[in-house]
Amino acid sequence: MLNSFVADPPIGAHVYVKNPDTLSPVSQKPYTIFSVLSNTKFQLLVKKYEEGIMSSYICSLAPEDCIDVSGFDHFLDMNILFGNKTIVILAAGTGITPFNRILVELSSNKIFKDHCCNLIFYNKTTKDILMKDELEKFKDGACKVNIVHVLSNESWHGKMGHISMTHLEEYAPSSLFLTCGPKGFMDKAAEVLAKKGVLKSQIHEFKG
Repeated sequence: MLNSFVADPPIGAHVYVKNPDTLSPVSQKPYTIFSVLSNTKFQLLVKKYEEGIMSSYICSLAPEDCIDVSGFDHFLDMNILFGNKTIVILAAGTGITPFNRILVELSSNKIFKDHCCNLIFYNKTTKDILMKDELEKFKDGACKVNIVHVLSNESWHGKMGHISMTHLEEYAPSSLFLTCGPKGFMDKAAEVLAKKGVLKSQIHEFKG
């Protein structure tokens, strides 16, 4: 949790967390704001990776420690959601982070009662699925929310593999596609959406 002046950051906005180690090859990394607690507090969702320089640094901090972050950047224009009745979210791993606040807005605002949001969430195993129970709660909101989990490293009853045309065949190219995940996932998502004939204006990519 970070203490700073929040002033209601835009939905989808991220901040750059700066590394105090000036000799590190990674000087900063973007993290999308997960939730806003008050006008002085917001939360980031950080998963620690053994070889992750920034995640290891952040997870080593103690309560009340301070970190240096940038101002808000790269937010989502909510008018894009208003104008698209079908929304498809493609998320991988911690790439689910930007969509928490978006799903809160879709499920709590009655203006989206005629919208349908389809979340396709890619992970390696069931243990890697972040916010699994919390995501299910969005199904009871104003917007119709469908959730599909796809695993790449575990045999189970659901869909398996990596992002492909097969996973997107039921969604029209005119749908709004929101994407976030590791670079490899984002590159593949862009490739698949291009082959599907989705215009760049119908794709919104999140950085972290």
